[in-house]
Amino acid sequence: MVGRLTERYMSSDRKFACVSRVLTNRQRQLLTWLLVLVFALQSLIRVANAEPVPWATMAIAAGISAFLVGPIAWTVRERYDAETRNRLGVVAVGVAMLLVPVGIGLSLAFALPIVTSFHGLLVGGLAGVVLVALVERLALPEHVRTRWVR
Repeated sequence: MVGRLTERYMSSDRKFACVSRVLTNRQRQLLTWLLVLVFALQSLIRVANAEPVPWATMAIAAGISAFLVGPIAWTVRERYDAETRNRLGVVAVGVAMLLVPVGIGLSLAFALPIVTSFHGLLVGGLAGVVLVALVERLALPEHVRTRWVR
């Protein structure tokens, strides 16, 4: 009896169907971008009010994120099918979830300036993502572009 009750909650098809009844894909995308925009604006305000503005930190973060988001995503999109890309995305998120706390811990343990310049890293990273979106819109062929840029 218990297996039948929990089975519908374990099934990914049913779980997705329940979530999709609440919000459409477009609404979920808009909500995600709205939250990212709110966090970016908050970080931008903090960076603007910082005594020494961390220009170097923001430039390095923008370059690294532009490199990671752009060419790596385009290469993966060309070489792997949608199901494999989905699995790779889940693995990448899992690895990031493991590495971020380790990085913060090492930064605190060795007094590295990563934690103190978090907002600079965030603003620079988002600037790199925006740069990649602009390059996709202006310079890349249609078949290589991300679905949301088309």
